[in-house]
Amino acid sequence: AIYDDLVSYLSNIEECRKKTAVYVLEKMTPGQWVVLILLSIIIIFSMYYIRTASIYSNTVTVVLSTSLILVLLTLRDLQNRMLLGKKVLTESGQEVFDMIGKDRYYNKHELTTNHTIVPKSVKKYRLGLHKPGENPKIKYIKNE
Repeated sequence: AIYDDLVSYLSNIEECRKKTAVYVLEKMTPGQWVVLILLSIIIIFSMYYIRTASIYSNTVTVVLSTSLILVLLTLRDLQNRMLLGKKVLTESGQEVFDMIGKDRYYNKHELTTNHTIVPKSVKKYRLGLHKPGENPKIKYIKNE
């Protein structure tokens, strides 16, 4: 009975790992971005076209236009898993590897896009040469 429970736990872990890999790869396509930007331009143009000479109308138009641009920028950051231009929770996740006595893991794709930076204090780390969700290809690197 214990082995059956262990096998079911392992299969649940594998299923969660696969779901996580799919979520990491899920992003908006360039076509969806074009549609969003075009709709935003149309909305902003319409707001400026229908505004009147009153201060209230001008203020509302500027606030709504600014809000729309901020929503687009927030969507971009969320798609790239960033907050204020930095990756969210990357370093704290790497510290977990330090605590359990394993070398840190960095993916080559994340390093080449400058979303993640290997700190100079890290002397040895694992470099993933694969994309998330593929079969792992890991190389050990010594940082000098």
